[in-house]
Amino acid sequence: MIANLTRGAKTASLHLPADRFQIAGVLSYLGIDRLDDYDIPCEGQDSSGIMVSLEPTGIAERNIADLCRNEKVSLGRLNSNFCSLFKLPYEQQLGVMDQIASQKPEHLCQPIPRATS
Repeated sequence: MIANLTRGAKTASLHLPADRFQIAGVLSYLGIDRLDDYDIPCEGQDSSGIMVSLEPTGIAERNIADLCRNEKVSLGRLNSNFCSLFKLPYEQQLGVMDQIASQKPEHLCQPIPRATS
């Protein structure tokens, strides 16, 4: 998923998951030196004028983006969840994303039910 951050006339994109140096670089480019990514909402504008828009690249990511909009999730929390997902073995990542695509979760941190055989 891509998170587009805009402040004034400047826009920067982050490919999630992003490490803390990438996030710090984007915030610095936007003119913010002391802001935690957990303070930035995934949708709307924060007090420092940063506007975030999510650009999902598939059905599962679209479902995740919808949850972020509905639950007022921070960019940091979303990034942390993507970091956790990408630490899984590749086949498990695919399984989780397939599950999210086929059954939209009600909450961002809802456990994914295990497939039964």
